[in-house]
Amino acid sequence: MRWPTSAAYAGRSLTRVSLQVTAPLLERAEVLERLGALASDRGAFVWLLGEAGLGKTSVLRALSATRPTWWSQCDPLATPRPLGPLLDLAEGPLPSLDRLLRDGAPAHRLYAELLARLRDEPEPRLLVVEDVHWADDATLDLLRFVVRRLDDLPVLVVASVRDDELARRPELTALVGDKRREPGGPRVPPAREAGGQAGIVGRPHAR
Repeated sequence: MRWPTSAAYAGRSLTRVSLQVTAPLLERAEVLERLGALASDRGAFVWLLGEAGLGKTSVLRALSATRPTWWSQCDPLATPRPLGPLLDLAEGPLPSLDRLLRDGAPAHRLYAELLARLRDEPEPRLLVVEDVHWADDATLDLLRFVVRRLDDLPVLVVASVRDDELARRPELTALVGDKRREPGGPRVPPAREAGGQAGIVGRPHAR
């Protein structure tokens, strides 16, 4: 599958990479090491791509065991929950979001509250957004908003997607983009794709 290249974040110093799961991940050490290397005092965003059953959730669970984690997900509902990942965070580690939701705050205030809480965290954090292929449009807007403002936040955001669902969601396809084919810039060396491994490629952006 070929995806259109996205230039939405050109000029940012944020590290964005894609991790393509191509087979069941029987050995995750190399993949987890590469993800772990992205955790620092600067923001990083990773798309975790692969078909159903190839080990995306297993990778996320193993990664979450290594650092403080905020976990959220999208659900396979006929009518997706608006901002489902934020609802998960509001019911868990971020009660301030729950208050804003109850007050009917506009989306941009919810987005800003999430960033503020991330900024206040004393140590690097992992934010998981699972199954984005089931996300509503407001959640896709949330991801756009967060990614553009992650540069100086100590957070690694990992969003998982079934890549075989992308053809049904053109707006998600455009959001994911095709970082595997972006020209120029330093590249993250690919992991082995044989023997149940995955490939990671990406392009850090300069200011």
